[in-house]
Amino acid sequence: MHKTALVTINADAGRTRLSAGEKAFLLSLAQKADLLLAADGGSLLYLKAGILPNKVIGDLDSLSAQTLKRLKAAGVPFLTFPPEKDQSDLQLALNEAVREGAGSITIYGGSSRIFPLRPDHVLININLLLWGKKRGLAIKWFLNSKTLLFFADAETEVEAENGDTVSLVPFSERVEQVTLEGFVYPLKAETLYREDSRGLSNVLRNSRGKIRLGAGLLLVCVIKA
Repeated sequence: MHKTALVTINADAGRTRLSAGEKAFLLSLAQKADLLLAADGGSLLYLKAGILPNKVIGDLDSLSAQTLKRLKAAGVPFLTFPPEKDQSDLQLALNEAVREGAGSITIYGGSSRIFPLRPDHVLININLLLWGKKRGLAIKWFLNSKTLLFFADAETEVEAENGDTVSLVPFSERVEQVTLEGFVYPLKAETLYREDSRGLSNVLRNSRGKIRLGAGLLLVCVIKA
């Protein structure tokens, strides 16, 4: 039976604490996971939520000596890599999740209120979602409690609240036979093109919507109102 993994990534390391809402959300994700992995500075998110990761993976360049001492004193194991490496800390953590038997992976973090998001990190992390999908993993990325990214399957049910925004972003040249049910702007067996913006800013009518597609790669972005 496949395990479920939660992988946290560095975000807002300068904040002294998580908001109550973000802390509750992270705790809810952790309760559903069999494995709690941290990609380097993602360890801070666990600590700020009052929990410990099962393992920390990466080059550890985002962790202070005090944080490292705290984690080691608590018995948290480390999988350490040199700063000069060919994969990001997140990819190394995803590799470790798969090695430990994870078939479902949730990534949390990466959204900052202090520093602007680095677009190169965002794009690479989206590519890592694709990396997971092509390996048959159920993988999704919560940048925070209000923003979710994942690649759609042939049939995908989207759960959100009425009024939440759902954008569809073609990652292949075209995505064919796209049908949307339960959306303000429905589609029926239509084609979305990578160079077009047609999938931007749709809205769910109720709490559930369905996406069906015939062929292609479709990134789904859910933004809570």
